[in-house]
Amino acid sequence: MQVTRQLVDPYTLISRKQSWLLVFLGFTALGFLNFEYRYLDDLARNHPHTFAMRLFEEMNGAYAGLLLSPLFLWLVRRTRIRKDNWWRMVPLTLLTFAVISVCDTTLMSISRRDLAPVFGLGPYDYGNMFYRYPMEFAQHVLLFSVAVTTIYFVVRHGTAGWPLQIWKRVWQKLNCKIFACNFSRIFSSTL
Repeated sequence: MQVTRQLVDPYTLISRKQSWLLVFLGFTALGFLNFEYRYLDDLARNHPHTFAMRLFEEMNGAYAGLLLSPLFLWLVRRTRIRKDNWWRMVPLTLLTFAVISVCDTTLMSISRRDLAPVFGLGPYDYGNMFYRYPMEFAQHVLLFSVAVTTIYFVVRHGTAGWPLQIWKRVWQKLNCKIFACNFSRIFSSTL
C-alpha cells in the first residue's frame, strides 16, 4: 500500500471553503450593517413600517455583490497596479470599477423587481436608472477601494495568514515555549 503525503503549509490558517464562508459572512454582515443604518435613518425621520423593505434591499445588495465578487477578484488580480504599468492599469482599474458597478446595479434592479413580489413586498420600483447608476457608483467607489487595497495586501504577503507566520517564526527563533507554559501557569493562578 502506497502512502501519499499531502503537502500542507503549516502557516495556512483556513481552507478555501472556510475562506469563502468568511467572505459570505462578511457580505452578510455588510448587508446587516447597511440595513441597520438605513432602517434607523427611517425611524429617526419618523418613517415607520420599513423594516421588511429595508432588510430586503440591503441583503439583496450585499448578495448581489457577493455573486459578482469572484469576477471582481479575477479582474483586480489581472489589473494589478505596479511601478512599471501604472499608466495602463490605473485607467483599466477605473474601467473595472465602472463595469462592476453597472453590473451590480443592474443585478440589484432585476433581482429586486423579480423577488420583491415573491417575498410579499409588492411590486418594486428601483427608480430612474439614469440617476441610480451614478448614485450606486458613488458608494461602490469606496467599497471597491477598500476591496482592492485588501486584495493587493493579501497578494503581496502571500497568504492571509502572514501575521501568524511572522509570530510563529519569531516564537520558534526565541524558543519561547517554556516561557509560554510558565506565563500561562502564572496567569491562570492569578485568576
